[in-house]
Amino acid sequence: MFRCTILAGQRPTTTTVPDEMQIGIAWLPLDDLAETRFYPLGMRQDLLEAIRSDAALPARYLGAIN
Repeated sequence: MFRCTILAGQRPTTTTVPDEMQIGIAWLPLDDLAETRFYPLGMRQDLLEAIRSDAALPARYLGAIN
């Protein structure tokens, strides 16, 4: 997972080398993350806090969850 910014005048697209197991992508407003189906669920709160504070998430292993 990573944070990025779409430059003015650009449109988000898929990669040139897609993941064959991926079933889709979604660009959504960060404000909608709390109401969006998101996995791993164990990371949702940390991610929301990092977005609100503009801080980087520390690397961490969540284990086998969800």
